[in-house]
Amino acid sequence: MGNTQNEINQIKRLNIENFDNINMPIQVDEFLTEIKLHLQIFSLKKQLQSQNQILQEEILLRENVENEVKKHKSTLENLIENLPGMVYQSNHDCHLVMNLVSDSCYSLTGYQSQDFIQNQISYNQLIHLEDRKLICRQRQKALVKHQPFQLVYRIITANQELKWVWEQGKGIYCCDGKILAIKGLIKV
Repeated sequence: MGNTQNEINQIKRLNIENFDNINMPIQVDEFLTEIKLHLQIFSLKKQLQSQNQILQEEILLRENVENEVKKHKSTLENLIENLPGMVYQSNHDCHLVMNLVSDSCYSLTGYQSQDFIQNQISYNQLIHLEDRKLICRQRQKALVKHQPFQLVYRIITANQELKWVWEQGKGIYCCDGKILAIKGLIKV
């Protein structure tokens, strides 16, 4: 019995969970299997804790990055809204279908930014009919050469008011040189 009590004390020192499930007298094969199982469980718990720690750090990092992006986006939106004119990003075509338009477009055109973004109206429709073709050619000529452009032309606002505007823009290109979009500023 001294040997069995000695073995029990050694097992307790190993801090094996569910010690009560081990049958007495101890069978060596069964005991080794239990030890291996507990060591695997212990190893998996450690691995899970480590992965959980890494995941928590990644979540914290992601939250910090998202907060920084929100701050920069807010700053950029404030800057854009305080520019004297309409900031835009449009498709690369003569219709100038807008993907992004600053809210200041209303004071310039009489239309809300959503009107352009939801394609209820294209900016090209506002350009005076006599100016459209020339403006489109000049813009395309600069874009093909990967150069910025400056244009002066007339638009007709939502209130049928005629305005002379100045536009400055440039292309957004992908790595193979293909034009993805146009971005720029239009003001009176």
